[in-house]
Amino acid sequence: MLLDDATYYRDPGTNVSFGIKFINQQQYDGIAVKTVTSTYPQVIFVNMTYPDIDMFIYPKPTRDLEWHFISVQELTQPANLATNILFPPGYLRAFTYNLACEIAPEFGVEPSPQVQRIAMTSKRNLKRINNPDDVMSMPYAIVATRQRFNIYAGNY
Repeated sequence: MLLDDATYYRDPGTNVSFGIKFINQQQYDGIAVKTVTSTYPQVIFVNMTYPDIDMFIYPKPTRDLEWHFISVQELTQPANLATNILFPPGYLRAFTYNLACEIAPEFGVEPSPQVQRIAMTSKRNLKRINNPDDVMSMPYAIVATRQRFNIYAGNY
């Protein structure tokens, strides 16, 4: 199992969600005092040992947190022409019109401006949906430091 960096945890008491940074073993080994505690953890080291997965969270949280592990699951068998694949709204339109633009030269034709425009717009819509601006997240500097933000100086 491979975990995606979209993995996050939520504080059930405040209903605030926090992202967590994945680190490698060398970075985790570089932490001198691994018994440090904090309200919220900052990093996680995931050791993929088959069949188990060892997870090391730093610093150790002092309260119960709700974890959401996002898995990058490998397909067990390849898809074929008879496989039903379900996509969210907008994907079929993007696939259809972008495919039309892609294969048009093979047939010696130029796709119409309308087809090109729909292909470009549908692709842009998917990018906007899948990469939204992270408007409501907490700045990492606030979570990562124990210092308080100085509103007069504009720094920590």
